[in-house]
Amino acid sequence: MSMEMPDPWEMPSKKLRGSRPHHMEADHLSKCILERAPDNVCAREFVEHRFRFPLTNYRRRSTTSAGLHIAINLLSTALGLATASIVAAGGDSSFWKAMIIAVGLVVSLLAGVNQVLRPGQRNLTYARTWLELRTQGWQYVWGLGDYGPRAAGGSDDERTMWALFVTRVIGTQHDAEKIAEPGGEEATAASKITEAGGEGATVRRTRPDGEQGATPEK
Repeated sequence: MSMEMPDPWEMPSKKLRGSRPHHMEADHLSKCILERAPDNVCAREFVEHRFRFPLTNYRRRSTTSAGLHIAINLLSTALGLATASIVAAGGDSSFWKAMIIAVGLVVSLLAGVNQVLRPGQRNLTYARTWLELRTQGWQYVWGLGDYGPRAAGGSDDERTMWALFVTRVIGTQHDAEKIAEPGGEEATAASKITEAGGEGATVRRTRPDGEQGATPEK
């Protein structure tokens, strides 16, 4: 006796449905994508884990990073103004001197957090990834841009369009995945410099003796 599993796309999710429009859009867009995608388990799993979840996750991360970036900047500015006010008021007592030192330490800590977490850069990367995923999804659903017959050389093969969509979705999330890793900002910047190339670019090459050297790219 075989049991029929419930369709997760038909089951209402309290986490994704409700008062958040972008969660509802991710739900409906993912369902529309599956209407055109190949009818198999792999396609459904890909849309769920590599499109639907990232579409909502990167939006949330972008909002969180933006809030953290604004909070750090506002707090640093307020502490700087407080320090200037104490100095201008002539706070020469040991208490005010200790307060100035404490405020300076807090500002330094905030600067360190901002340097390590880079919430401003994360906000831009996550927001750009969310917007690109959203655009790719709607273009695929309606057959626009690179997913139209003319863009694919006149081919109406749905599997060709699906393969292109999968490639674009994976490539779109590359920078966001890199920045989430330790040292991801430096790795992302280095990869962009390498991809840019151009005259005068320096490329690390391994010589026959095993040592690495910098060779100008021609």
